[in-house]
Amino acid sequence: MGRGGLTSATIRLLVAGAAVQMSVLSGVPVARAQSSTFRIGLSTPVYRGTRGAPSFPPGSGFAAKGLLPPPHLNPVGKPCVDVYPVATAQVINKTIYDHNLLIDNQCSRRIRLSVCYYQTRTCSDLTIDAYKRQLKLFGIFAEKDFRVEYREYLD
Repeated sequence: MGRGGLTSATIRLLVAGAAVQMSVLSGVPVARAQSSTFRIGLSTPVYRGTRGAPSFPPGSGFAAKGLLPPPHLNPVGKPCVDVYPVATAQVINKTIYDHNLLIDNQCSRRIRLSVCYYQTRTCSDLTIDAYKRQLKLFGIFAEKDFRVEYREYLD
């Protein structure tokens, strides 16, 4: 039992409902407010794209209002992890591209990430060790340019 007889599941539902209601009241369309609910335990989203990908719309929702915790920070206050999307044409068929993620961790802790294609539910959970830089295959598509959204697990 949680505080005042509420279970942790009930509290999570109340928080999620309040988040959707705040989005609707702040002008976010209802359909988008429902899709922008967040999983507890993740940081604010960070958006990245390849050089030719369309730019991202101005920030709105939870991240812009400071309602979600920030990602892990290094001692000087900069994010520990950065993700750089890179598209590489395949050798056999130049019209098919490998969507790779160059992940750079500049901190002394291992960090777990949830990386998704922008505005989709096509996601992968990745882990990057302390002070490592890795290139990971994220997907294979006929489109060269792509955008991603990533969040850090705050454990």
